Amino acid sequence: MGTILIIFAYLCYAIFLWRIVWRIVLLLKLSGHTEHGALQPRKASLLEILKTGRDIIFFTRLLRSNPLLWIGEWVFHMSFILVLVRHLRYVLDTAPHWLMNLQFAGMLAGYVLPVALVYVVAIKLWVEKTRYFSSGNFFLLSLLFLLSVTGLIMKNFIHPDIISIKNFISNALAFRFATAPESYLFVVHFIAAFVFLAYLPTHIFAAPFTLLEARKREEEHGGIMHER
Repeated sequence: MGTILIIFAYLCYAIFLWRIVWRIVLLLKLSGHTEHGALQPRKASLLEILKTGRDIIFFTRLLRSNPLLWIGEWVFHMSFILVLVRHLRYVLDTAPHWLMNLQFAGMLAGYVLPVALVYVVAIKLWVEKTRYFSSGNFFLLSLLFLLSVTGLIMKNFIHPDIISIKNFISNALAFRFATAPESYLFVVHFIAAFVFLAYLPTHIFAAPFTLLEARKREEEHGGIMHER
């Protein structure tokens, strides 16, 4: 089982990296077509970069357009990041001091995450009555919910061998095959995590550049309106 899981993990890694490279190639091709014969785009100012950073961290655009959904989305993303950071202790041989200080916050975030997921789905489906809720987004949210639930069960009820899990992950990262922990919940958790990685939309990595371009257009439009 351990060998199969490790091969599966590397297959998901390969799919993820291939999709990232393909996205970069497409963006470069698109950039080449749009810049051909066009004016050289101006560089972003420091203020625009700072405002874009604020947009990314606080989801200010979503806050202006939909405050009700913003609450769930922001809590969901922050909880997910804290949970992800907390899991670094299973990867690192020696957890640094700052990581240990974040363990409690990450543990609390693990309880908040599934609630935030349910809230976001409820807002989109029943409050806003969204007509189009893509199957891809629903699949990703379902995977995250499965990860959250299995993680909480292992945390509170069915405790797997943490040392065995850490040894397995360490060997997997070092390209060494190892015996999988004797926990079906961990196996489900592990598979769901790597399916999520392989299926993760690659366009999110271009989001900072997209938001920066949108911010530049807004500033230019605002300047034109001010001149008028």
